[in-house]
Amino acid sequence: MILSAICDRYNKQHAHEFGRKGAIKKFLDPIGLYDKPLTPDFSRDETRLTAEEEGQMFRAFHFVKFRLCRARQDGKRVDFWYQMFTALRNRLVSANTGLIYECMRKSSRAAAFRDKTEFISAGSMTLIKSVENFDPWRKFRFSTYACRALMHQFSHVATHLTRPPALDITEADAPDLSSITNDEVDLIIDRMQVALENTELTQQEREIVQMRFFDNKKLFEVGDHFGFTKERARQIQEIALRKLKKSLAQDETFVELVPQT
Repeated sequence: MILSAICDRYNKQHAHEFGRKGAIKKFLDPIGLYDKPLTPDFSRDETRLTAEEEGQMFRAFHFVKFRLCRARQDGKRVDFWYQMFTALRNRLVSANTGLIYECMRKSSRAAAFRDKTEFISAGSMTLIKSVENFDPWRKFRFSTYACRALMHQFSHVATHLTRPPALDITEADAPDLSSITNDEVDLIIDRMQVALENTELTQQEREIVQMRFFDNKKLFEVGDHFGFTKERARQIQEIALRKLKKSLAQDETFVELVPQT
């Protein structure tokens, strides 16, 4: 499993605190996971969190990402910390799934479409990324952070849906993903992360992919970061994506899981 793009995204200012003796109890005890077995019901719990519970859960999530990163480096207890990472991420996503529907109701762009399937799908991916990126040490709730990302994504989806389809794209060309299981989805994501790490990208290309698809940055924000135009950021992004697509086409595991058109 390749998770460096995600697990390394813990709050570095608290790394010393995460590494102290007794840190496991400090961060996991408040959420009921210290010296207790991890059950499937934990990650499936959809109960909304109070402000205090949310802070405890996200701080524990950052601690777990820190420990997973260290475990990958040391080659010890990787599976244990990966299970903890997955359980906490899923718990936080489950607790905040309602934000997708709340933001859809508030979005005038989404309201214009009777079929909300595309918005729900895009919203789910955006929510997962928001959970993975949120910093609980900032002075605002997760809902504020996530809703901003969701509203932006819904606007993007609405713009895409109102564009005329390309002439060479037909419904018959689309791969059928209906038979792919959740475990296979996790494996597909892992293979995509492998491609991101192993593809011969320049440092700038890698950073742009990271900013665009993991940090939810807009093209103009990427351009401002590197000191060039939005259009140049888009051009470099397209170059990087073509390299990644070529790499994934040679990945037998990915090709076997994802139907090719």
